[in-house]
Amino acid sequence: MRTGASEWQCGGLEMTEDSSNQGIPASREQALQAVRQGGYWLALLPVPWRDDETIVQEAVAHTGMALEYASPRLRGSKPVVLAAVAQDGLALSVADPSLCADPDVLRSAARSNFLVYGFASRELRADQDFMVDLFRNVVRPQILCGFMPEEVPQLLDEALQQRRRDRMAFFQQLHVPEPS
Repeated sequence: MRTGASEWQCGGLEMTEDSSNQGIPASREQALQAVRQGGYWLALLPVPWRDDETIVQEAVAHTGMALEYASPRLRGSKPVVLAAVAQDGLALSVADPSLCADPDVLRSAARSNFLVYGFASRELRADQDFMVDLFRNVVRPQILCGFMPEEVPQLLDEALQQRRRDRMAFFQQLHVPEPS
């Protein structure tokens, strides 16, 4: 075990390490630098930094699915979730479920990935005016080939599986275990 402070490089980032943090960015500025390089760095940060809106905004702007590692408070924050779903509409799958009932959030997520309309709350799906508008102005322009609504669950599952593989690859590249 190392003692004292030392400097090291991981993923192109120069970090200061002491024996208490075992390679985790030692300052808020280093944490911001890390999440700008890869949003999944958020998972490796101490819990208080996962509740720091600036750090989380930077992480999800780079990797929308990093929202999974944000604090529950920020997974329920509309501005944070909007930033995440703008980068990857599938981030809606890890947002606070209450935001699946927010028309602005669903519309933004659908602009990124039309499949996410399948995550719409029951209330939004029952709002015929909203759903017609969503399909006419957001979803339909994205559909360029034969697509059947019954395929949505399978396509969502495949897309989420790909995001899981991407997340696993990120942690494997850093040679660290994937946080649970």
